[in-house]
Amino acid sequence: MTWRDTRITRPTGGKRDQTRPDGGDGTLPNDGRRIGTLLLEAGEINPASLASALREQSHSGGRLGQILVAEGSVRPRAVTSALSRQLGVAEVGPHDRPIDLLPVSVARRLRSVALATNPDEQNGGAISVAVVDSSPDVLTQLEEQLGQPVVPKLGGELALEDMLRQLYAERDAREINEELRSAEPELSAYSRQLSMFQLVTLVTLGILVIGGLVADAAFTATVAVGLSMGFYVLTGAFRIVVAAKGWRAGPTVSPTDHELDALSDRELPTYTVLVPLLREKVSTLRVLFDALRSLDYPKHKLDGILLVEVDDVATLEAIAEVRPLPWLRTLVVPDGKPRTKPRAMLYGLRYARGEFLTVYDAEDKPDPLQLKKAVWGFRHLGPEVGCLQASLSYYNPRQNLLTRWFTLEYDSWFGIFVPGLQAMGAPIPLGGTSNHFPVAILNQIVGWDPFNVTEDADLGVRLARRGFGTAILDSTTYEEANSRTRSWLRQRSRWIKGYMQTLLVHTRHPRTLVRDLGVRRTVEFLAVMGTAAVSPLISLVFWALLVLWVAFEPHWIAQLLPGPVYYASLISFVLGNLTIILLGLVAAVERGHDDLSFYSLLIPLYWLLMSVAALRAFVELIVRPHHWHKTEHGLHLDLDEASA
Repeated sequence: MTWRDTRITRPTGGKRDQTRPDGGDGTLPNDGRRIGTLLLEAGEINPASLASALREQSHSGGRLGQILVAEGSVRPRAVTSALSRQLGVAEVGPHDRPIDLLPVSVARRLRSVALATNPDEQNGGAISVAVVDSSPDVLTQLEEQLGQPVVPKLGGELALEDMLRQLYAERDAREINEELRSAEPELSAYSRQLSMFQLVTLVTLGILVIGGLVADAAFTATVAVGLSMGFYVLTGAFRIVVAAKGWRAGPTVSPTDHELDALSDRELPTYTVLVPLLREKVSTLRVLFDALRSLDYPKHKLDGILLVEVDDVATLEAIAEVRPLPWLRTLVVPDGKPRTKPRAMLYGLRYARGEFLTVYDAEDKPDPLQLKKAVWGFRHLGPEVGCLQASLSYYNPRQNLLTRWFTLEYDSWFGIFVPGLQAMGAPIPLGGTSNHFPVAILNQIVGWDPFNVTEDADLGVRLARRGFGTAILDSTTYEEANSRTRSWLRQRSRWIKGYMQTLLVHTRHPRTLVRDLGVRRTVEFLAVMGTAAVSPLISLVFWALLVLWVAFEPHWIAQLLPGPVYYASLISFVLGNLTIILLGLVAAVERGHDDLSFYSLLIPLYWLLMSVAALRAFVELIVRPHHWHKTEHGLHLDLDEASA
């Protein structure tokens, strides 16, 4: 909120110098006393709360009303009423009705909404406008937009936000789906239509395969196996190079305790925290709110938004039962398709008040210093950095075999591969949480793609294509590792489907891709996305061949693997799995998961499970590409409650 501790002053001359002594311009007799005094007099706060808020204000700056609300010491409406008395400006009343007179961009920027004419008010031809900030500068801008005098009515941030939603929710629901596909249709996953390049490539391959099978099926199959092995060898070599780069690269942004202490709380910007929720349990929300409470950041500078779908009654009831932190507000996402996390975040982005923004999932436990580290990083790295990615790990790594594997995978990815990609300057597919952005850059690149079900990976590539870098933040957010195989398969199939979407979207026009990224980074992008989207599918074929060979030893399998192909396959199989196992061992030890080292020996079975998820992803890419598989949270809490 922008609550002011000073009375309104009118500029001399011009439109704003039209006050009347009888208050007919909408002003009331102002009290002029400090807002703390008014709140004490009204019995809304006690002296101890006021003293605490004043100490915080002297330390970190900000408006006293904001601090009191963020600390939970006073109701927002009470602050608005006190300000109304202090400034001599009428409050927005229960019967005031918003009307769509202001351009939506202006209404959001000025946090102002025109109000329908009230027959009981005599405004002398002026338009009543609900405002959060009734300063002369804001009122002058409103008059210029509306072309006539305005009478301000004071409302709190939440009241104004509710009016904005009343007016613009349906428009927002349309626009968040259309913005990217209108601005850059070639970068949207909305269309499943192949580009001319992709269509010609697919048709050519189809003709070659069919023609080859007709002419010499055995030879064609051998060539296909050989090409697959070549793909494996090349992507495996790429992984080794990335791992070597990331072995000791470490995070890019790693401020010392002294450097963080030197950050002035007064100069810290407002930071938006988006938390998309869907069918969440009370137990999950309790853990979430406890984790967010521990964030070491001035609470009145936190702009927390809980994003809830309009028909998600269960989550709304759970929020009401748990009672969120005072600086968190619930934003109901209007109905629309597709029902995806990026769509909800795009809606939240429109109501973000912060200079920077991050995303946390419902089960996250972020490093308390993460936001301060991100602010330090953005200030020291320069405007070309579009994202800071924190590491992700799990707080239930030992729940069962699946969570052990999942933890080893994340340890390798965030501990070795992501730092390696950053050291190489390659495009980095972002994680789905704890990525930090300047809000201006997010708006510039039109945010997330609501039709891509792995929106984070796609966003990392689009940032790279627009010339923005991603740096690694020395901070860890702990999540819940999926502990049920069925739930894990749904989650992983969604991820892989999103990788497939991202690969298809960004290869529609190869010439443009190369122009944006350059040849080397284009190859790196193809290697990263190809490994994630294609390798598990090819692996499934080879797993099937292995099982058939062990069980029946059919002669035709031997024909598929002539000498050179066989030895390449053997080398790829042995070195590839040894590399994965070794990296799992190293990453586990470096992240303090020494006891999980043994389970890295079983990682090949985990990759078999991933191949099953890839097959499901491929089918869904064809039949329902935008379907979002919800990840079930709180499974470890269910286990704890059952054993209690």
